[in-house]
Amino acid sequence: MRFAHLWYDTRVRALLTQVLLLALVLGGFAWLVSNTVTNLAARGMNIDFGFFGQAARFPLSETLIPYTPADSFARAFLAGLLNTLMVAVIVIALATVLGFALGAARRSAHPLLRGSISRSSATRR
Repeated sequence: MRFAHLWYDTRVRALLTQVLLLALVLGGFAWLVSNTVTNLAARGMNIDFGFFGQAARFPLSETLIPYTPADSFARAFLAGLLNTLMVAVIVIALATVLGFALGAARRSAHPLLRGSISRSSATRR
């Protein structure tokens, strides 16, 4: 009788559904990891980060730090990470300037500036 009462409670069913879904996702992830480890072991391959010390043997066109193809994968990873951070900083700065300019134009008393910004934002909605 108590179980039937809990079954008709929507909060209990929602919690049970979430717990079952989490168990399915975690079980699927565990199966994928187990399958990957088994298949790599059958082929004699290791799962480690030892390759970071090996020579990368590929060029990078633009880097903030000195890099040659004879450098390690770790150095190539660091160069790529620094390139990504540089682009992110540039884009954030440009987006801030553009947003400020558009916001100032929208608040402007000049009818051409205010009207062109208002019309362009209204057509996007």
